[in-house]
Amino acid sequence: MSSKLAKQSLDALLKATATPVSASSASSTVNPKSKKIAKQKDGRLRLPKTKTGLKMIKHEIRYGRHQRLKNQREKTENNINPLEKLKIQTKAQAKTLESNIAYFTKSLKASDKERELRKKVLSYRNARSKAEEIVEEESDGESD
Repeated sequence: MSSKLAKQSLDALLKATATPVSASSASSTVNPKSKKIAKQKDGRLRLPKTKTGLKMIKHEIRYGRHQRLKNQREKTENNINPLEKLKIQTKAQAKTLESNIAYFTKSLKASDKERELRKKVLSYRNARSKAEEIVEEESDGESD
């Protein structure tokens, strides 16, 4: 359903519900374009017959353009060579991987304080392991 037809039918509906239209005044208030759409029976202004009625008209006005664009995009994507799709996907994945690596290397760098504490911990561990080695050597020498 075209958006033009949907808008015209909604306008016709709103005009019909706002003021009751008599048979004689209906022909003077309806513009020539809407005469094609709106038909008069018993002095009433009627909507054109649609598959689902007013809901479809409202939906078409709200979402019709987006749906058509989506369908066009899908058609063009279907026409793309599968190898080209694969190349595009791999390039996109490589780009996101590079950006993730750059982000994490910047954000997860250790601060000066953290480096200082790590040095202290390593020196403590080294001193402790040296002390344990000395104790082991002394204990080995006594048992001989």
